[in-house]
Amino acid sequence: MIELLKQHITSVVFPPHCMQCEVALEATAQHQWCMQCIAEMIGKEVSSCLRCSAHLQQVSPFAEGCAVCYQTSIEFASAISIGNYRGQLQHAIREMKRSKSEPMANQLGRLLAHCMQQQEVGCRADLIVPMPIHWWKRLRRGFNASSLIADGISKTLGIRQIAGAMRYSRLTKKQGTLSTTARIRNVKGAIQVRWPKSVQDKHVVLVDDVTTSCATANEAAKALLKAGAREVTLAVAARGVRAS
Repeated sequence: MIELLKQHITSVVFPPHCMQCEVALEATAQHQWCMQCIAEMIGKEVSSCLRCSAHLQQVSPFAEGCAVCYQTSIEFASAISIGNYRGQLQHAIREMKRSKSEPMANQLGRLLAHCMQQQEVGCRADLIVPMPIHWWKRLRRGFNASSLIADGISKTLGIRQIAGAMRYSRLTKKQGTLSTTARIRNVKGAIQVRWPKSVQDKHVVLVDDVTTSCATANEAAKALLKAGAREVTLAVAARGVRAS
């Protein structure tokens, strides 16, 4: 009750503004973006691929997956994203990483939680696990964006999060600099589950900020399934889509 009162007083003294365009928001707004910016982040695509979460311009003609992931081996059962990594959503994620913004990451998590509710994933999930980051990269970057996004999802949906459930066993190269084949080799065997009993027979939501080739997400999902997870759903703030 005290916390709610603090939030109410803060919203009255310091009215909320959109984190993107700075337009004033209603004090009761669920997100810190205006509806126009949210619409631009989600995009106007007609559907999204349930297999890899790519947002599509038209319904996929493929029986399983879409043209982006049709020939990709995917370990997780399904995937959800706010939208494709471009425009307003790309700007928000870049700003979050540049400024190490916990509020921005938290809001992305809340928006992603809304997308999960729409696809009824929130009512089926048992556990939320963020994508791990190697301790050396964590030290250099100063934060783990995936963990902060996962925190926003956890608080919104009331699903337990285990922040340190997974770990990197070795330092890997930056995925963005590598080809798809090299990305798969780069992370192969590099991700482990710290506490297998915590994920056994659980429907785990694996959270990341951006995925493009799905190589890292696949490796993490593979480790979770090997540790005994019943099902893995990938939830990413943005789906990077590229031709190669």
